[in-house]
Amino acid sequence: MKNDTRRGRDLIKRTAVPPGDRMSRIVQNIKSLTTNEDFMKPLKPWGFNFNPTPIVVPARRLPTPPLRNGAVPIDVKSHSESWDVKFSWPMFRSAPFDKWAVVVDAQIMQREGGDFMRSLHKVAADLKINLSDPRIVTTRDNRPGSYRQAVETEVARLQPNFVLILVPRNTEDPYRGIKSFLCKNGVPSQVVTQNTIQKGVLTIATKVLIQMNCKAGGAPWTVDLKLDSPTMFIGLDIHHGGDLEKKSGSVAAFVASIDKDVTKFYSRTFVVRSKQQIFQPIDGPGLGQLTKDAIAAFKTYNRGHAPLNIVVYRDGGSEGELESLLKHEVSEMTDALEGKANLVFFVVLKKIRTRFFPYANGEVQNPQPGTIIDTHITNSKLPEFYLCCQFVNQGSATPTKYQKIYDTSKFNSDTLQMYTYGLSHLYFNWDGTIRTPCVCKYASTLAKFSGQFLRGRESNSALFQKLYYL
Repeated sequence: MKNDTRRGRDLIKRTAVPPGDRMSRIVQNIKSLTTNEDFMKPLKPWGFNFNPTPIVVPARRLPTPPLRNGAVPIDVKSHSESWDVKFSWPMFRSAPFDKWAVVVDAQIMQREGGDFMRSLHKVAADLKINLSDPRIVTTRDNRPGSYRQAVETEVARLQPNFVLILVPRNTEDPYRGIKSFLCKNGVPSQVVTQNTIQKGVLTIATKVLIQMNCKAGGAPWTVDLKLDSPTMFIGLDIHHGGDLEKKSGSVAAFVASIDKDVTKFYSRTFVVRSKQQIFQPIDGPGLGQLTKDAIAAFKTYNRGHAPLNIVVYRDGGSEGELESLLKHEVSEMTDALEGKANLVFFVVLKKIRTRFFPYANGEVQNPQPGTIIDTHITNSKLPEFYLCCQFVNQGSATPTKYQKIYDTSKFNSDTLQMYTYGLSHLYFNWDGTIRTPCVCKYASTLAKFSGQFLRGRESNSALFQKLYYL
């Protein structure tokens, strides 16, 4: 389905219901149920009553935080909260490519590879990325085994700091074997298919080089969150799919920001029991130790200054698991902090049925990016809010719900909401906002990558501070 674009478009047309139609269907369904005596009869003794009219709640839109690249502020389109990455953009932080290699089949290199390499060097100058000439490693042919052999022999001999692999088609083999070997040896890499580089060359070269820069330790842009004190943001997620070496197991991912610009991240994984929702490893370091390791990395990067505040976004929890999260995860992190830093712990709920439909210009619409609802329908005992970060032009927007289950900081609600929204602008694989804070998305991407391609094994420590899994 992923590679069948026609079927994909047909599926979107049938499932991506516009907001006006979605609201009409919801109201109609409620009316149908409330006028059905068989449905209402067993509910009446319990005092249940249904109002088919949607509830009107107040909402507000958060302002767009300032974005900038390596030279100038970025112009953000307010209606979609997105921006264009231009050829002339200098990266906010560039990684050096002074010893990198390209693994490619001779026929691909002769047909499209040469032009693509020249395009990479052309856009590198404008992006202010130091891209030297790579060592070209030619495979015997385009079979997966030949690619794996070239990587495991020649790349191991050359010891590059980055590897670009040009493959004939998008298949799991040799992707899995190459990624596993390079992650084990601490080398970030980028796999690009022959079909991809046949498209608009300069545009594709720009996107590929920006992603290479991110994987090697660079960053294309940043957001001014107006942090008043050293603050670390942590994303937690668990992936239950993939093919682990152990017969049963899921992968837990931990991603923490370690710089004041929130562009440098410390990423770790460990294996938990299959389908387990709590961060308790089968073996190896747990959440408390990873928190200590992340703080140590933060101190190293910031000349000995430790974070005074830590804000955690825990993806994948449910309301029925809050007590377990407090008992295990929050408790383990507070023990690791030893009172030396304030802790804020959010549970991020994405699989919710709540929908918001603003009415403007005579029609029902999707909420604009930055729309927040924190009164009337929120829990009176637990601080929480709904936030729509992303722009949706197909179908109906689904908000994300944030429940704050622990807080020893002095941050007020407005500040934490602005931090949450600002972080949605910092996922470097998309030039726009995403549905959750970037550390959540990075943790989700890392957990899935590790479960599917590394079989739960943790990568070489040389990659802990690089977004190698993008």
